[in-house]
Amino acid sequence: MKKYIFPILINAVLGLVDLSLLIVWLITKNKELLYPLGLCTGLFISILSITLVSLMFRKKQLVKAQFDERQLKSRGDCYCISFFCLLLCLLVDGILRNMLSYDWSNYLVGVFTWGMLSIGVFAITAIWKDAYTSGNESKLRLCAFLGVIGLLDTIVGVVEIIRHGLIINGQVDVSFINLSGGIVLLVTAVNLFVKYKIDKRKVFIEDEEFETEVC
Repeated sequence: MKKYIFPILINAVLGLVDLSLLIVWLITKNKELLYPLGLCTGLFISILSITLVSLMFRKKQLVKAQFDERQLKSRGDCYCISFFCLLLCLLVDGILRNMLSYDWSNYLVGVFTWGMLSIGVFAITAIWKDAYTSGNESKLRLCAFLGVIGLLDTIVGVVEIIRHGLIINGQVDVSFINLSGGIVLLVTAVNLFVKYKIDKRKVFIEDEEFETEVC
């Protein structure tokens, strides 16, 4: 239960802020509060969904992940690739903003976008290097977990974009945060599922060849 203290606290804080903004808006009817209210609501729904789905998939006690030496080395390489990918994205983003004198987004959206991209690079690279999950973890369960969270996050992002628009005052709106996060999770889930099917197919072929040799 201790592992969920942090997300529970985040949910509690966001829920309190969201409720406070809603009460103030109901009293004052100030239209300027609609934007931060929508943002907090979107973040609250996303994090709450992640927490609830995580609890649902982990209600049974899971075996602690254990990686062998090869996997640990591969994960280290993936971390390096992801880190330099993040640095490159931030560098290119900063250079283009400076050269073009145009901010395509605010600071929060930019950092989150490149951060999610680097996380996706790490996850996908680790998946194809067989270093994303340990041998005692269920790949299908993790795939379903990522898929559900990604779908929920994508839906929230699409709804927010429909309500507020994607481009506001010439900049990408914060509603893009949920959409980009959801897409990264969905792409990760698809890669994990494809890798699982390929590995399962290899094991099936190897078993057939072994049976043929024995016969």
